[in-house]
Amino acid sequence: MKIVLLNLILHTAEKGVIPKHDTNRDCMIYNMARGFVANGHEVTLLASEEFRPALSEVNPFKVMYFPSRAKAVFKPHLLPFPKGLYSYLKRNAGEIDLIISSEVFSIGSLVAAVALPKRLLIWHELSCHQKFMHHIPSKVWYNIVAKIFLNKIPVVCRSERARAFLSPYLPSVSKEIVDHGANSEIFKPLTHNTPEKRFIVISQLIGRKRVDRIIKKFADFIKTPGYNDYTLDIIGRGPQQEELRQLIDSLGASGNIILRGFLSHDKLAPLSAKSLALLVFTEQDLNMVSIPESIVNGTPVITNSVPTTSSFIAENGLGIVNDDWGTPELIEMATNYDRYHARCIALRDTLTEKGCAKKLVDIWKCDFLQ
Repeated sequence: MKIVLLNLILHTAEKGVIPKHDTNRDCMIYNMARGFVANGHEVTLLASEEFRPALSEVNPFKVMYFPSRAKAVFKPHLLPFPKGLYSYLKRNAGEIDLIISSEVFSIGSLVAAVALPKRLLIWHELSCHQKFMHHIPSKVWYNIVAKIFLNKIPVVCRSERARAFLSPYLPSVSKEIVDHGANSEIFKPLTHNTPEKRFIVISQLIGRKRVDRIIKKFADFIKTPGYNDYTLDIIGRGPQQEELRQLIDSLGASGNIILRGFLSHDKLAPLSAKSLALLVFTEQDLNMVSIPESIVNGTPVITNSVPTTSSFIAENGLGIVNDDWGTPELIEMATNYDRYHARCIALRDTLTEKGCAKKLVDIWKCDFLQ
């Protein structure tokens, strides 16, 4: 099939600032694009110009960037309005079998629904109304715009929480769930089941991620007799880096907790595979890409219930979900890692980029293709 992936926003912007990357190769939708290609499809990815990487790239799929209109109103980091998208889709209609567009609340999805409605599938992540302007734009969109223009467009959600949110607004929401697919060529479990005495955090070093709370909880954990030699690797960069370094020093944990800075996927994946668990304590997130990547790597997850994949983790024994996890949960993972690891291996193929890409196409063909 000739598939268009319409994913205008490639990276999360903090405080309205779109990060500039040398390459986009590690972003979620690039991994998914590779999954579709690996499954035999011809892929074109459409994104906003603001997310064009600094360096040229060589990919097994085509990438096109569209400039944003009316940036003062349609903020490129929130709701980009892609100039020329409608004409592109109409002009290339004969070369498009399926459009998979990210999010119901998206100008891109709206344009695609007007241009080629019978070839559109929306892949939806949001599980609540956006806070911008007291939820008003979001509520108008779902209650009016979506019901008028997207009422017959099929939607596949990325979590049960997202499906529960969206189902009252649109009739064609699939019962199937498809999460972000992790790169199976990079994220691979250990060939032998012998992790090291280490845990890992993969996160931006910003306030809402609450890496400071993870550090404090881990500092308490290593005071427990028998666990003094365990380590925590923190992978990521951000404005809190120096503040977190000072916190680690003040807790006397600099020998056990290591700030490693940013690492590319090919460098962090082996470190993750050697870890007992990925640690998460975020205050605000949806489907965190690091979670399926960790599971595909064979690494269980200890998290609070904020990520929308937390229920999937709990129901399938892929880790521990507790809103105030701490020393008991870390000890439980250190003691019973083998059981959680085995569940990650058992479900691994359903969370790879190839598995998720295949499932989206299968849902389209079986449930929605007319």
